[in-house]
Amino acid sequence: MDLNEYISPSLLVLLPILYACGGALKKSKLADWKIPFVLGGAGIAFACIWLLAENYPAGIHDLLKALLAGFSQGLICAAVTVYAHNLVTQYKNKDG
Repeated sequence: MDLNEYISPSLLVLLPILYACGGALKKSKLADWKIPFVLGGAGIAFACIWLLAENYPAGIHDLLKALLAGFSQGLICAAVTVYAHNLVTQYKNKDG
């Protein structure tokens, strides 16, 4: 599986950013079950901002297309990040 099939190469930078944000949220007083939702919202916001800055929309059609792409790409980036964190956590706890 090639990650570039699902995530735009220009948005791969979001993965370590969201992973770091998740680590910071884990150390905060925020309940653990809320962290994936916060990361999902942050991923969507960051992806939409990035895509709108990268290709300024010429009209409503371009704007809606960029927002839809940002929503889906941000959600996928957040999901990959949460999954990666769970893999690391489960690997560390494999003997316990």
